[in-house]
Amino acid sequence: MRIIQPKFYSVKKILFFSVLSLSFVLGSCSSDDDEEIGGGGTTSPYWTLGSGNANMPSSGTIIAQYSDAPAGSEISKLVDANADTKYVTYHNAFDITWNGNSNIAVLAYSLTSAADAPEMDPKSWVLSGSLDNKVWKTIDSQDNQTFTGRKEVKSFEVENSVAYRYYKLSIQSNRGGNATQIAEWVLSAATFTGNIDDLLPYSSGNTYTADTPMGTQHKGGRVATTAI
Repeated sequence: MRIIQPKFYSVKKILFFSVLSLSFVLGSCSSDDDEEIGGGGTTSPYWTLGSGNANMPSSGTIIAQYSDAPAGSEISKLVDANADTKYVTYHNAFDITWNGNSNIAVLAYSLTSAADAPEMDPKSWVLSGSLDNKVWKTIDSQDNQTFTGRKEVKSFEVENSVAYRYYKLSIQSNRGGNATQIAEWVLSAATFTGNIDDLLPYSSGNTYTADTPMGTQHKGGRVATTAI
């Protein structure tokens, strides 16, 4: 006698192999590459920035050594271009690493104090650079720094000609608080960190003169004529 298999058997078979295939695809998506670091949420110890950000000289990822930041004070607040927010960690010694998507020679950097609790300000730190995230070169070190005001920006120019991909800020101590907080961290490929208005007094002003269309810098110079 011929036995006819129920139709639902083939349906179950299809579902089984579909689930198996999906599991294989999802499993193959995991990776330890640098690209997988990016895209962290607000509670992650890392945060991805695009190329248009105001704090870092390129797109890339900022990574905190510890994941103990309270809600609302995550690592993303350190690079949000807003001095009213802050990054907080319950350590007085820790590292923060910038993994840029391109190699850049940083020539200046700044730290901004938070809006409260001066005892939680960083006091001593080291800025280092690396090409491979393994060998680090000290670029600048500061000891016993004091932020005299809230939301105060301290800027430092550095002597650095190497285009590093990784930059690490190593906080070595704070002002005695049970946690450390920083409002902003900025890395810059430019050396001038002031306001452009400060440069205007050194400009030459209006260069117009009726004597020559080339401006005052060419006044009294030779004039082209039709004479041979």
